[in-house]
Formats: sequence, structure tokens, C-alpha cells
Amino acid sequence: MNDLKILAGYILPLASSLLCFSLMLVNYLSSRRKASSDKHMHHVMMLYYGLAIINWTNVILYVFFPTAYAKVNASFYLCLPLAQVAFYHLVYRLTDTEGQGFSFIHYAIPCLLFAVFGVWSLFVPSEIGLSLSVSRGEIQSGYKAYSVLFAHRMEVRGFYGLVYVILGARRLIRYKKTINEYSADVERNTLQWAHLLIILWATVIPFPLVLPFVAKNMMATSVIYILHGGLTMVKHSALCYNMLIGNYVVFSLEKREQEKSARLSKVAFETYIRKEKPYLNPELKITDLTLPLATNRSYLSGFINKEYSMNFNCYINSLRLKELEQLRRAHKNDDTSDTDLIYMAGFSSSHGYRRFLKTREKTD
Repeated sequence: MNDLKILAGYILPLASSLLCFSLMLVNYLSSRRKASSDKHMHHVMMLYYGLAIINWTNVILYVFFPTAYAKVNASFYLCLPLAQVAFYHLVYRLTDTEGQGFSFIHYAIPCLLFAVFGVWSLFVPSEIGLSLSVSRGEIQSGYKAYSVLFAHRMEVRGFYGLVYVILGARRLIRYKKTINEYSADVERNTLQWAHLLIILWATVIPFPLVLPFVAKNMMATSVIYILHGGLTMVKHSALCYNMLIGNYVVFSLEKREQEKSARLSKVAFETYIRKEKPYLNPELKITDLTLPLATNRSYLSGFINKEYSMNFNCYINSLRLKELEQLRRAHKNDDTSDTDLIYMAGFSSSHGYRRFLKTREKTD
């Protein structure tokens, strides 16, 4: 039973990587009409899970089959840091409010590191590589520098993890300040699940740094690495689930033709809002209003802040609250559940409705 627990600590994260990769691939193939932004994120997701599959396969080989690992050890130097970059790439895309695009220099550095280690490995005798794998990185006579580079792969992974956790957290903070001026979908705006993933990501950083202090003959059974695998599995599952259900808001840039804005009067604006009731759309974005109002996002956002002393998100959800009150008072809705009325008022969920109420209470 103890052996099964140990094996599960390594198999479960590999299995979760394979399952999530398969789900994302099926979803991608069955949704060919998805927007290009969604397709881009699907590509990044599949890259991330593909790298995770290679990583955990390498871990199992290293711990249980060192002879086989000696033949593929260079791939570990590529995938360990590259997986951190791929996850940050996804966070970057989710929080991209300016459309600047992701710099692929982030991918170039791990690839360069892999090239150096891979080429170097070609000049190292196979028996030295095998001895390094079997001994878990003990310094080999005449190959000290190579041995040190081999033995410090996990520290490199830990360093990359720390750097990109900080970068990812910074982007989420900036995103939180911007999203309320763009989208009125309370449920999806928060990206709370992404905050949780950042925390999980940060939690597993110490594991690679602690492992060198674990006795080499205890590595396979160390609860530290088994716990690492469990947290990784949770991270994989939470990420896949939220991406599959579309629990995020992607910023879309306005077209050039809409950048020149006309003056907007309060009377005209409120007449449009009263007649068209755009707030009944739970996924309403400020860019959905720019074309019918002949203006642009920046002007409209500033207009709402100036005229109503609140951001776009708060303004639209305040209208939804008023709509909900009217729906509750209407006799024809006496037999309608409160949850259904919340949806009818334009809220994407009852949870989002309660979240907005709490936010409003804090600001009042």
C-alpha cells in the first residue's frame, strides 16, 4: 500500500497532464469557429500540458529508471524552465489589456540553455551520463562543470518559477485595476481562479530547492516530492476546468475607424441605455457600446466616470440591480425563482450578483 502511495505521487500529475492535454485538444478540434484569441490560448494551453507530460515522464524515469533517463536527460533542461514560461504566457494572454503581444525572447533563453547542455552532452561519454543519473548527480571525475550543471537542474527550475510567479502576480494586479473599466461580467472579471493558480505555482517553488537536501536514497519516497505532485495535479485540473468553461474575459482592441469619437450627451446616452437595455447581456463589454454610440472605449469610460462617479462595471451592474427590483415587483414574476430573476436582470450568475452586492457595500 505504501508503494502504491509513492507511485501515485508521480503518476497522478502525469495522468492529469495527459487528461488535460486531451481535453483541450478535443475542445479545440470541436470548436473550429472559436475566436482567434481563444485559439491562441488553446495553443498555449496544449504547449504547457505537453511540456508537463515530458517533465513528469522524465521525473519518473529519473527516480525509477535512471538508465533510461540517462538517454533523454537533455530534454529535462529544456522542459523544466520552458513549462514556467508557457504558464506565464497563458497568464500574460489572459491579462493582456493593451494588445502588445507576448515576447518570444522568454522562450529563447530556455532553448539556448537546452542547446548548450545538449551539445555539451554529445561530448560526454555515455558511461559518465549514466553514472550521473544512477548516483543522482554526484560529481564525476574529470567532468566537474558538467556534473554541476546536471545536478542543479531543479535549482534552475526554482529560479525560473520564482521569476515568473512575480511577473504573473504583477500582471494580475494590473489586470484587476483595468478590467472594471472594460467588462461588466462580475463573475469572470475577477479571475480568482488565476490568483489561486499563482498561489499554487508559488507554493511548489520551494520543492525543487529542498530536494537537494533530501538523502539521495530517500528521493523516491520523499513526501516532499509526492506533495509537489499532488499540488501540481490540482493546478492542472483547476486551469483546465476554468479554460474549458470560458471563465475569463479577453480584451479586444477597437478598430482604427472607431478611434475618432463624437461628443456624447448624457441625455442621448441614457436614452440608448433605457431603450436598448444592453445591460441585460451578462457578457457585456464597453466595446459593445462604442459602435452604436459612435465613440471609443477611452472616451466612453471617461464619460461614465465623470457623469456617474463610477466605473463601467459598477454602472452596468447598478442598472442590473434596478432591473432586478422591477422584476421582483412585477406580479407576472410571482412564480419565478429569485435565481431566474437574477439571470433575467443580466447577471451571469447568482454568485456574481452576490459578489457585486458585497463590493458595493464595501464602497458605500
